[in-house]
Amino acid sequence: MPPRRGPRKSTRIQKSKKQPLTGSPKDQIARVPILLQELDLDVSHAHSSRPSGGKQAQQPKRKTWTKWSKKKPLIDPEKLPKGWHMNEPDLATDDIEGQIKRCHERIAENIMPDIFKQRLKEYTIAKEENEEMRLTETQKNPRSKDLSFAVIQRLNGLEAMKAELEGARDASNPPHTLKQLANINALLEAYRSKKLDWNDGLVTYWSNGIQICQPRNFDWDEFEVINSEYGDEGAFWTEGLDGPEPESSYTSLTVGASGYSPKLIGVKLAIRIPNVPWFAEFDFVHDTGCTLMGLYRGDIATLLGPHASIAATHPPIIGRSEVRSSNGARRSREVIEVEVTILDQNRQRMVAWTRVPCALIEGNWTPNAVPRLDGPVLRDLLYTATAPDLQRLYHLANTAADIQNVLPVLDLANNPPSLPDIYYTAIKRASDLGTASPTQLQISRIAGLPRPKDMPAAAPGAPP
Repeated sequence: MPPRRGPRKSTRIQKSKKQPLTGSPKDQIARVPILLQELDLDVSHAHSSRPSGGKQAQQPKRKTWTKWSKKKPLIDPEKLPKGWHMNEPDLATDDIEGQIKRCHERIAENIMPDIFKQRLKEYTIAKEENEEMRLTETQKNPRSKDLSFAVIQRLNGLEAMKAELEGARDASNPPHTLKQLANINALLEAYRSKKLDWNDGLVTYWSNGIQICQPRNFDWDEFEVINSEYGDEGAFWTEGLDGPEPESSYTSLTVGASGYSPKLIGVKLAIRIPNVPWFAEFDFVHDTGCTLMGLYRGDIATLLGPHASIAATHPPIIGRSEVRSSNGARRSREVIEVEVTILDQNRQRMVAWTRVPCALIEGNWTPNAVPRLDGPVLRDLLYTATAPDLQRLYHLANTAADIQNVLPVLDLANNPPSLPDIYYTAIKRASDLGTASPTQLQISRIAGLPRPKDMPAAAPGAPP
């Protein structure tokens, strides 16, 4: 699995004056002065740079077990070899060929073979889908025959975005979004002609179908300088910031319900547009399956606030990204640059203002709409923790000591945790939780409250 990309990190971070971790929300991000003409935009960094992401974890070794020699397979859990499990820690989940080979080996071991027959079926389907994706591309464009699968994936995503934009020439999409068609067409040609390759962790910038630079590390200060020069509204594109596969937004809610499910974790984040002296706070749902923050296009007016008449008409555009939801639907969204922090109960920053990519959902937010999703912001910027105490609190802190201090001490050995009754849940208001310390924030949702006396201990026919 490739190293994680880090769009929040700056290659010039050591040169900039660091913003204090905590402080006033009026504080500004310390930017590094950059002259556009001094950037080596014609130089490729493809063979001299490594993706950010820090030290890589050591790859676990494969665990093997002696083959079950009897004719009938071993399916009795009581007779399994000591330490046996069905996991493959030495293989990446997306290593399709490796997983298929391992399934055959596991089936041959004759220990719980049905588990690996099912897994083999799943990975065989994935392999067939990938082969179909490559076949579809090469049938339309024979030049794509020798391209890497990462490039094939990217071409598939770009074609999907192109079809979506060409079919959405209506009032639901702002006119400037159609300008991205020139960039998409140029990228399709560049990949198919092998003038551009997929370099994990590196980006290229494009504007109105013209490539501005060779592959290079992403840097927020560079991006802002290049975007300000070439960022004709809607015509600027950053290629490579997200992976060749779609971003994820794995959530499923019933649109039109009265408010959000109390089973979801909610958080209020402070957001602002770069170089606009105003910020706004929005309600988000904390979603661990979401890889990209999401705002509504209508939120931009709130973010401009009293400066709407003098500020830029739109935040810096990074490009477009394809997003996949839990029901399998895929669509593209415009991605912009915003700055984010979280405020404690004293209205002070818990973390420094941080620049992040943010996808725009068309239209306006309403209480019955799909919620804004926070993406990986909380777990990237703060210590986070939960406890099995039926309170469903999500604790945030900016030091390890604080996160440990706020967690309850539970005797799980003698009092094992359990889930509250599905048919009886209630919301415990944040005001009932007491005062949080300045360095941690508690977010409350479902609490397992006592069952009314007239309610049965279990559903009819179920054991008490």
